[in-house]
Amino acid sequence: MADAANHSLRMIYKRFLRALVIGLVFLSAAGIVGMMGLTTYDVVSRTLFKSPVRGANDLVSVFAAITLAASLPYTTSLKGHVAIEFLFLKLSRRGRRIGNVLVHSVIAVLFALFAWQSIIYGNAMFLKNQSMVTLRWPLFWVPYIIALCCAATVLVVLEHIAYPDEELIKP
Repeated sequence: MADAANHSLRMIYKRFLRALVIGLVFLSAAGIVGMMGLTTYDVVSRTLFKSPVRGANDLVSVFAAITLAASLPYTTSLKGHVAIEFLFLKLSRRGRRIGNVLVHSVIAVLFALFAWQSIIYGNAMFLKNQSMVTLRWPLFWVPYIIALCCAATVLVVLEHIAYPDEELIKP
């Protein structure tokens, strides 16, 4: 009975994590489309109307930060990061598992620290009322999104540690 309940909770958690990662992929894609659309509009506006889009550089920078951060959990879930294959191939199966746990543990700790520091930075930006240079729109929310993406990456890495032979998302 307990095994069935654990399996059910695991499946709910796995669906939640998968939905979170896919949602962040769509956010990343929206950032790319936003950068492309805004840059194209800015170039056309400069060329045809001699009028640049005010704040285009600010917005493209924000889109770029969000795009990069939001793509991390998906890339991690596909195990699309750079691996030290030549070292791992020389290890035994047990050595590869231990090395995998160690590397993923370090990654999880680093991304947890990134998430924590992003929240601290977002709070500082909020308190200082920091805003975009040209548009004067508040920026405190960007580090919060980055923190969410880093936390999702931690969850994906922990999933890889707990279930190394299972795929979270199939490419």
